[in-house]
Amino acid sequence: MLRPSGPKPHFLVGNIPLAGPAPLDTFTRWAAQYGDIFYYRAAWLHVYFLNRPDLIEYVLVRNPQNFLKDRVVQNSRWLPGTGLLTAEGDAWKRQRRVIQPAFARDRIEAYARCMTDSAEQMLTAWRPGSVVDIHQEMMRLTLRVIVRALFELETMETGEISRSLNTIMLNSIGGRLLFPPFFRYLPLPGMRDVCRAVNSMNAAVYEIIRQRRSSDKQTSGDLLSILMHARDEDGSRMTDEQVRDELMTFLLAGHETTALGLFPGRCTCCRGMTRQKKNFMKKKWIAC
Repeated sequence: MLRPSGPKPHFLVGNIPLAGPAPLDTFTRWAAQYGDIFYYRAAWLHVYFLNRPDLIEYVLVRNPQNFLKDRVVQNSRWLPGTGLLTAEGDAWKRQRRVIQPAFARDRIEAYARCMTDSAEQMLTAWRPGSVVDIHQEMMRLTLRVIVRALFELETMETGEISRSLNTIMLNSIGGRLLFPPFFRYLPLPGMRDVCRAVNSMNAAVYEIIRQRRSSDKQTSGDLLSILMHARDEDGSRMTDEQVRDELMTFLLAGHETTALGLFPGRCTCCRGMTRQKKNFMKKKWIAC
């Protein structure tokens, strides 16, 4: 098969830049060496890398019907279900239309207030001179924001979801998504804990949906209520399973990845504060 040029594979492993210390540097170097379209093999996965906006637009916007989501996404459907992240074709278009009201301008403003309130609560609990695990703090912060935005609940009211989500993240579920779905039935280290956690999350999310449908809180402004009241062009509403899939997608996608994104931002702020302090002391010494 004729393929674009790319880095030479390392025997069975191939090339796995995402497992390296500086994947962005690796991709930048490959793009400079092999061009805007290059190929590499990561174990048994064949990867075609596009490094130009018009090429990416061609795949994602102008010709999405000719491309399927990658094997990692396909293998992960047993976990978040067929939500906005994993759906394909007409099913994705329908879900995109139905969920659009959840991201209107006024809803974004409400989510922003939720984020700032949660961040202020976290900072209030910090004490001068204390040492905190910033990664764990960011994980707790994003979880608090997510459960508030999704359910208008506090984390202590969604304890089972919180515990299950932490179990999934601690067992590095991302790497296991590379394997075919039947691997989750094997007694692999941590996989049984992950499966139990997924079952617990399913039960907890379905119970929240059931309670919300049977209560008077269906006019709430959280994402759950918006999803339950959303209607497609034909007037149909989302089933409990579809609502669950979307909630699971946001829970999983918005927890660890967001926390990891906040972590370097916080480190950058700290370095900036340190530089400002040094500059201040330097100016003070010169003034003296």
